[in-house]
Amino acid sequence: LLNVILAILLPAVLIGAAIPAQTAPSTTCRDVTTAYANSTNAHFRLQGQVVGMLRWGFVLDDQTGPVIIMVPHQTPFRRGDIVTVLGTAGSSKEFGCPFVNALDVQLISQQAAPPLIETTGAEFLTEKHILKEVALRGVITDAFRDEVDPTWDILILNASGTKVLIWVPADTLDENK
Repeated sequence: LLNVILAILLPAVLIGAAIPAQTAPSTTCRDVTTAYANSTNAHFRLQGQVVGMLRWGFVLDDQTGPVIIMVPHQTPFRRGDIVTVLGTAGSSKEFGCPFVNALDVQLISQQAAPPLIETTGAEFLTEKHILKEVALRGVITDAFRDEVDPTWDILILNASGTKVLIWVPADTLDENK
């Protein structure tokens, strides 16, 4: 059993400076609030800070709220970067929230990453910090490969008496690394 502090992106999961541009839409929405209101077929030009990294994109916060940005390949961006995203809105039951499919992402500037939000196990489970990176202290009581998607491992974390399931990339727990 291991005492840990985990940096976690809710929901639970770097090489150039841009994703190739595609044709710009004729009309665009300019904030994340609008992205949630128009979850399909809308075009967006958003500018904000990268606040979390995902396997298939990143989370952008433009001060109106966070939104998932899907990209077709690994991104060159880091937490803290200020970027402009041109994309189309999408929605999926799998994600449980709207997202933006990036057509073009441009780096505006590099800034320090925002601080992690300290939270408890009980608060973590309320989804208060959805799409935000948090620090959660606890003891790992078990770890195993996800049977549905073997590219993920699942940790069971006891965070002050609250059991929390945490998904991490499968190679994270590889003892040979």
